[in-house]
Amino acid sequence: MAEAIGLIDEAVRRGWSGFTDRLTVEGGWYAVLRIPALQSDDRTVLALLDRGVWVHPGYFFGTPESGWLVLSLLGPAAEFTTGVGAIVNYLRTNPGSNITGIPL
Repeated sequence: MAEAIGLIDEAVRRGWSGFTDRLTVEGGWYAVLRIPALQSDDRTVLALLDRGVWVHPGYFFGTPESGWLVLSLLGPAAEFTTGVGAIVNYLRTNPGSNITGIPL
């Protein structure tokens, strides 16, 4: 899991800095990402699914509005790396801005 969190943090540093973040992990099997609220979380999840990336919309875990993805930390590292790369590419090709007012 530490390797997966490191991959997310590296992606944030290299490509997402300034418009997305990851909630601090204090335990568990998931990483929660703050992403640009381009559309509803359902549409974002379906667009990523079309690209072979399986993530959960944030509202499955109680987030109050769009702009959140939840990633499992249990998959193989190579698949996780590919998925994070696909998320980065999707967000780069679909620019938007975060909904403000929710602390990370």
